[in-house]
Amino acid sequence: MTSKAANAAGAGHPGHRASAIVNLQALRHNLREVRGLVGPFCQIWPAVKANAYGHGACPVVRALVGEGADGFCVATPEEAEEIASCAQGRPVLLLGAFLEEDAEAAIASGAQSAVADVLQAKELSRAAVRLHKTVCVHLKIDTGMGRIGVRPESAAEAALAIDRMSGLRLAGLMTHFASADMADLSRAREQLRIFTDSSESIYRALGRKLILHCANSGAVLSLPHSNLSCVRPGIMLYGSFPSPECVRSADLQPVMTLRSRVVFLKDVSQGESVSYGHTWTAARPSRIATVSLGYGDGLPRRLSNRGVALIREQRAPIAGRVCMDQTMLDVTDIGGVELGDEVVFWGVQGGSELRLEEVAKQIEGSPYELMCSVASRVERVYTQ
Repeated sequence: MTSKAANAAGAGHPGHRASAIVNLQALRHNLREVRGLVGPFCQIWPAVKANAYGHGACPVVRALVGEGADGFCVATPEEAEEIASCAQGRPVLLLGAFLEEDAEAAIASGAQSAVADVLQAKELSRAAVRLHKTVCVHLKIDTGMGRIGVRPESAAEAALAIDRMSGLRLAGLMTHFASADMADLSRAREQLRIFTDSSESIYRALGRKLILHCANSGAVLSLPHSNLSCVRPGIMLYGSFPSPECVRSADLQPVMTLRSRVVFLKDVSQGESVSYGHTWTAARPSRIATVSLGYGDGLPRRLSNRGVALIREQRAPIAGRVCMDQTMLDVTDIGGVELGDEVVFWGVQGGSELRLEEVAKQIEGSPYELMCSVASRVERVYTQ
């Protein structure tokens, strides 16, 4: 076995570490694609929870504000506080359910809040009165997701009760699709019908209109009738379709490129093994490149011996198990590989592209989990 390692002067250079290149121009392009689908009169409230799906919350929010986003959706009060600092006055909506002890934090964040039932609204009302605040709330109706929300048959009664509560202002009605990204849209259409019927009954009971929203990325792409007062796109803004079955009605550009560099090169003889468990054995004399990125950075270990990466705009198979901090590639068939060469595990390299959907398929996973798994130690680098 012969080897070639990075010299001492360059071994610790920050460029040898993993980074996620976030293309803000592509992000803005994808928001324009959403606008083209929903029209000029429908508001767009992007989902920027989970650190904007791993892309970095505030840089993403600032770019989307500049492109005309009307509001934002998050999951926790802490996320709401962070987003509020860079949303330039756009409303922020807290999604999901919360416990009584979280009510004051939700109000203190300054966000509007989804409420899943009357009990949750009462907890929020009591906290709002204590804090001398008035909070805009959006009643969540469970139309078939089976996760959180009031049942449709009791939605009008719940809306009337919430509308009378001190410290609260009922501003909107919402639901969430379970299967709008599937080829069979019958159940999504049924959810939309239930939500529309419930909304009409609430309108008749209250005597005033509310903000209505239900469309996630799958619905924006597949169910144009679900683009009501506003939409809540998530993954499509970051350049991926929510499922392989989803209608490709938009031209989405990949936003994140996960990259690192070659830090070690070695030649192995036929019969020699690489990485933990000796799960990869050279069938011929081979050239192995070690890259400083592993599952500690968010690269799934399930890509061991089945995934690929781009190097010199060509695909190199992953050789052996993905390690915590390093991954090995078989570059035998790629000429001229050198120390310091860029390696892309998803995204764009020159004229080549490895889309997140393809990587997700290799591990029977989803682009969502890949985006959100990129670790905080991976530097985010923003390009315009």
